Amino acid sequence: MARLYTAAAASAALLAVLAWHQAKFASLILFAQPLPASYFAYGDASKQCNVIRDPANELGFCEDVISWGLEDAHGRPRRAQRLLLSCDMNRLAWNTVMGPLRDPNPRGALWVHDYTPGGAGLHKLELLNYPVTADFHPLGVSVFTPPEGTEHTLFVVNHGRYNSTVEVFRLAEDAPFAATHVRTLSSPRFVSPNAVAATSASSFYVSQDHTFTRRLRAPFGNIIPPLETILGLPLGWVDHVSFSSSGSALHVSRAASRIPFANGISLDNSGTQLAVASSSVGRVYLYTRSPPSNVLVHDSTIHLPFAPDNLGFDDGRLIVGGHPTLPHLIARARNTTGVTPGSWIVSVEPRTSAQDDVDEMLLTPLPVLKRMTPHEKYLIRTLYQSNGSESGGGWQTATSAVLDEEHGEFFVAGLYAPGILRCTTR
Repeated sequence: MARLYTAAAASAALLAVLAWHQAKFASLILFAQPLPASYFAYGDASKQCNVIRDPANELGFCEDVISWGLEDAHGRPRRAQRLLLSCDMNRLAWNTVMGPLRDPNPRGALWVHDYTPGGAGLHKLELLNYPVTADFHPLGVSVFTPPEGTEHTLFVVNHGRYNSTVEVFRLAEDAPFAATHVRTLSSPRFVSPNAVAATSASSFYVSQDHTFTRRLRAPFGNIIPPLETILGLPLGWVDHVSFSSSGSALHVSRAASRIPFANGISLDNSGTQLAVASSSVGRVYLYTRSPPSNVLVHDSTIHLPFAPDNLGFDDGRLIVGGHPTLPHLIARARNTTGVTPGSWIVSVEPRTSAQDDVDEMLLTPLPVLKRMTPHEKYLIRTLYQSNGSESGGGWQTATSAVLDEEHGEFFVAGLYAPGILRCTTR
């Protein structure tokens, strides 16, 4: 009996400590923040931003948007002018992260947007050789671009009705609007895969957002996963996965542990730094990676005033998108009318001077520094803010963004938003 009381007391103390750590962040995201209708760091969002849609209005509810790297005629990397989007218009009926799990039948889709001047524009990606009867509910995506050659490997996290898998496709530069399905990767260790970061044509990191998922039998699936999120329990993690082209066996090894709601994940161009978004505690964890061994060593923790969703490296900086007010996002996931979940997108880059902080404070309607203390190593700069207004350049439920300063373009995906937001930076 004494041991039982001791264990109960220890558990209560642990929960109290977690609640104390969560209190400050919860005070930010549980109540509506005074965001503007729209703010764009490169000008007037009401004039420079518009929503891109396809003629049939099938594009929307996009979880991830990434740039697809290409090479020039000499084999040198060049800035991609193609986007790859992971979208699911059925998200209000099938969402294994937030719920509900009502109807898995309508498929999601991948899209390619060629925004080269005079380019092909927006196209749904045709999935060749993908089983007709298989579910397809894409979440995180990542493309491995080889040093030589024109064939790329696409990894897609897929939340099917029975289990979550990682789908492997081949992409070709000369046929960018079709992907050939190669294989489905499945493992009991794929508990809650969310985002993926390719390390080769046959290996990748994958974030696992929860230990307890919505797939649990009722009523547990509706109770335990939200508690894991709200309390900020460090029960998420990152795995490294590798496989051979000939065999079916997977090698899955733990790369990073104790991450509350491990969400977006991204590897920088050098392959030596990995970033992981921790949604339930408003943090981004940076790890140093050893390419030969794929071992990760924690380097820095960056605190944010919103729940980060997805992120991506771009020319030495990290672009992070997320949700400033959690109850509004939950209400939207439940298809509640009259709610306008906001958006917040920041860049994270090595600090150069104190003037950077002054600029953020003076120019941004709701500066990061009004909510968080400055980071000693990294500058956090707001690129875009919105209270979710559907007019004047506003945008709801931002998850991820791509900034292409070279060509003057900025794109934002929205988890429960139609189309994709496009802003010009010039």
